[in-house]
Amino acid sequence: IWESPHEYIFSVADNGPGIQDGKEDLIFKPFYTGDGYDKFGNKGTGLGLSNVKTTLEKIGGSIKLDKRYDKGARFIFVLKKNAPKKQ
Repeated sequence: IWESPHEYIFSVADNGPGIQDGKEDLIFKPFYTGDGYDKFGNKGTGLGLSNVKTTLEKIGGSIKLDKRYDKGARFIFVLKKNAPKKQ
């Protein structure tokens, strides 16, 4: 976690297969699941990242994929301090 006078910045990473080139814009769309399965052989619903993005935007934040990370996937999300809430 980092902090600036106006925002909090978080980084979350995993050690999975990463995000395929060209799919970066799709991963935040509802119901997009890509081609992978979890360690138990289950395919996701495609709602996780979509819900995170929607929720963050409603409270004045944002999320993006860190394209420089090459050992899985890493996401950077920002929360504004004292941001006005969107209705």
